[in-house]
Amino acid sequence: MYIASLRRAFAELRRAFAELRRAFAELRRAFAELRRAFAELRRDFAKLRRAFAEPSPSSAEPLPSSAEPSPSLRRAPPSIRRLFQAL
Repeated sequence: MYIASLRRAFAELRRAFAELRRAFAELRRAFAELRRAFAELRRDFAKLRRAFAEPSPSSAEPLPSSAEPSPSLRRAPPSIRRLFQAL
């Protein structure tokens, strides 16, 4: 009786640890996905900084219409362009 209850308890512990291992594996995958997303954001913002660091057109030129993106925005990555065009 005592041995059977110990076996059941250890079997339950093994199941619990297996579930924990699966949960931690899922967390590792989620954090890897977050790292990839943040790396993409860093690349996009670096491209955006470079695009806006280039000399701007002279102030005598008229402002571009909303239908035509600015030269800096044309050089920006597509994700940033979509963001600004949505505004």
